[in-house]
Amino acid sequence: MRNFNHLYYFHVVSKLGSVTAAARELNTSQSSLSMQLKTLEGQMGKPLFERSGRSLHLTPLGQQVSHYCRRMFDIAGELDGFLHRREHQGKSTFAVGVSQDIERPFVTDILAHAISTGVRKNGQRPVVTLASHPHEKLIAKLELGELDAVLSSQPIHSNTARTQLEAKLPVKAIARAQKGKLIRHLLKDDDVGLVLPTGEMRIRWEIDGFLTKKRIRKNVAFESNVMGAIVRACVDGLGIGFLPEAYVLGEIRRGTLMASRESLWNHRLYLSSRKTSSSEEAKSMVQALSSQLEQFVRV
Repeated sequence: MRNFNHLYYFHVVSKLGSVTAAARELNTSQSSLSMQLKTLEGQMGKPLFERSGRSLHLTPLGQQVSHYCRRMFDIAGELDGFLHRREHQGKSTFAVGVSQDIERPFVTDILAHAISTGVRKNGQRPVVTLASHPHEKLIAKLELGELDAVLSSQPIHSNTARTQLEAKLPVKAIARAQKGKLIRHLLKDDDVGLVLPTGEMRIRWEIDGFLTKKRIRKNVAFESNVMGAIVRACVDGLGIGFLPEAYVLGEIRRGTLMASRESLWNHRLYLSSRKTSSSEEAKSMVQALSSQLEQFVRV
């Protein structure tokens, strides 16, 4: 029999197209993963990958093996889902993945409303799990059937997933509310710094583009890859931030933050799900999540 670990490692590498990304997903070293792939290729008698620059591409044999692996591990994912449901005493389950640059309270509010309107099985709501991962890991987990849906700031391009909704979130400049001052005054004040996401986050690329276009040059006062910390830094008066209004609507309504009158640009969120859902309950939850996201964006 073939070593299923070797086949699974190959499956993950073929999905992600990178040994580096796959090693991170599998929590192993690149050298160990490369050795496992070489062992599998030795058993096959031919290479499964060919390298083009920094990218890996499947050979014709690799494409055939990948096809069988996808079928095999899709079934394994269904089995895992079945066992997971049994652990919850017959309750239906729904697993959602969220990219790390999305504000958690915003997602929790949407999810809570989706749960209340989603399908019930035997009078019970589904057991919902929410996990946050980098974008590449979200793709892998969705393709492997470990997630039912993904909410990310980047679209997911995959043969096994579909985009259910592309939501546009208006971005505004925000700062601690100060009597007699407006955002436009603070943008011109050289003593007021910027509160920004770190460089690996998609919204930071958008902010940098906006600042360049408007020729705004200000010192950075605070940076973080945690969206909640950015909101808090603005509330505490560390500087001006740029966030989707939906992320800070509560703070604006309570008067702890003020926002620019007009939207500066639209930040996009993408809700994706597997093309072949494991249950009708999961399909219903995806629809409910999509509906609630649309409503929150309109608000």
